[in-house]
Amino acid sequence: MTPATLAPNLARQSRPDPVAAGRRSDHRRRRINSAHATPASPGQLYADEHAAEVCSALDIRPTVPGVINVLITLETAGLSTHESGVAIAESVVFVCPIHANLLRQFVAHYKTDRSVAA
Repeated sequence: MTPATLAPNLARQSRPDPVAAGRRSDHRRRRINSAHATPASPGQLYADEHAAEVCSALDIRPTVPGVINVLITLETAGLSTHESGVAIAESVVFVCPIHANLLRQFVAHYKTDRSVAA
């Protein structure tokens, strides 16, 4: 998935984002150095490859509807709803923890309502 499909505003950037590039390499390093007793889930594998893009999309729209937009995009890419949540959570934990409160807001907002219709 390209940044243009994850967040249309990313395609308008005229030069590469060195912060996002640094995020990706740092995230991969953490994943490689961490020991997993079980194989990685599809959401974890997606986060390994696309965490910088997920974080960039959250940077552009740091709102609950922005999280929903990323979830829908990941589901369109073929992940289940659960694995989409795993991919976003892994991306935030390892790459952009600045968005941890945003995820808490999302969970609090939908805690009683399990549907995430935009």
